[in-house]
Amino acid sequence: MFYKTFKMEVDSFEKFRKQVKTARKGLYTQAEIAEKMGISQVAYSKLEKGEIKMSLDYALQLIEILNLENPFLPTQNSEQPLDMVIAQNRLLKEYFEMELRHTEDRVQFLKKVLGKETGEGS
Repeated sequence: MFYKTFKMEVDSFEKFRKQVKTARKGLYTQAEIAEKMGISQVAYSKLEKGEIKMSLDYALQLIEILNLENPFLPTQNSEQPLDMVIAQNRLLKEYFEMELRHTEDRVQFLKKVLGKETGEGS
């Protein structure tokens, strides 16, 4: 049950990413959004394309900047009990935190490898 719910949440996040791109195109350039978020235009482009995972913090920033409806909160029409929505959001948060840790581990690994190749890691 939780896996199915989690999978639905990840799929919803993909739909959200596409919604952000559509909303942004009529209002801002990628560079303008990136500046508002405090990241580079290249990083924002990768977020928008789905080349890198979007953190929940970035998603919440985009909701505010683009004045979007928050897909992570239950709506008045929601048939899901609030405790189920909270459980789903916890799973989603854990997923993105795990992705962030893996990204940080990869960065450290690459720094170590590149340092050894240039003689800096010795």
